Amino acid sequence: MSDSHDPYGSDTDADDEYERYDEPYDDEIVYDDDDGEYVYIPREMGIVRKGMVVFAVFAVVVVGLVGVAGWWAVSQVRGTGQTGDEVTLSVPTGATLTQVSSLLEEAGVIENGTIFRYYGKWKGLESVKAGQYDDLYQGMALDDVIVRLQADPLPEQFIDVNFPEGMTFAAMHSKILNSFPQMTDAELVNAEAAAVAGATKYHTPQQPLEGFLFPATYRVQESAIADEGALLGQMMTKFDQVADEVGLADAPTKLSGVAGSREVTPYEALIVASMIEKEAKVDEDRAKIARVIYNRL
Repeated sequence: MSDSHDPYGSDTDADDEYERYDEPYDDEIVYDDDDGEYVYIPREMGIVRKGMVVFAVFAVVVVGLVGVAGWWAVSQVRGTGQTGDEVTLSVPTGATLTQVSSLLEEAGVIENGTIFRYYGKWKGLESVKAGQYDDLYQGMALDDVIVRLQADPLPEQFIDVNFPEGMTFAAMHSKILNSFPQMTDAELVNAEAAAVAGATKYHTPQQPLEGFLFPATYRVQESAIADEGALLGQMMTKFDQVADEVGLADAPTKLSGVAGSREVTPYEALIVASMIEKEAKVDEDRAKIARVIYNRL
């Protein structure tokens, strides 16, 4: 009897062959003349299997990206690990956590202000008190920065500036610049222009500031020096307080008739008072000078 080959073999052989593969129906049975046996040739990958492969590759990429992002975030929180130069941070009044984060990033204390803002909120840092903060270093860990900002700032430092009575507006301008060297003339001029455009109880927009800056001694916080209008605002507020005390608002009634039928406004009364202060050598001269001026009105 000649040898013959059953192209499908016995049932037992087929079962054994199929058990070697998880998905036998994806393979094709082919007789190998060289080896003298039947072998399985994998067919082209099906759509389902392709999808599984693509998903697996995508998952690996995502895990890798998450790992890199996590490593980057941790490095931001831990800082550079090398302490750099010390930084004194000045936090202005009313500064938000976003603004403080930007100041820290600009100073090199932290690398990313956005990371610090979210991490700070997670750690309970909702706001930062205004003032000066020392013991901050470039490349600090975020936890150390948060601890420092949650503590109190340095004790506030003040600068006293005195404006004597009779001081002209030009002299006051020079005195402010001499008292605060970090303030430029252009910055002060802009602040004065803003004050001229503004209004208070007695000052109306576009009136000159001459006469509305009350001469006295003013204490200014160092942290507020950057606000050129702060001192001018104090001086104008002080003027309003003193004007209320002396009854400047009642000038039209109190001075009724001194200028004939013409009503004297509070601002005119202020100008006349300034002229009297400038011209009178002794107290007895004040009444005479006042009568002359009001008669001319």
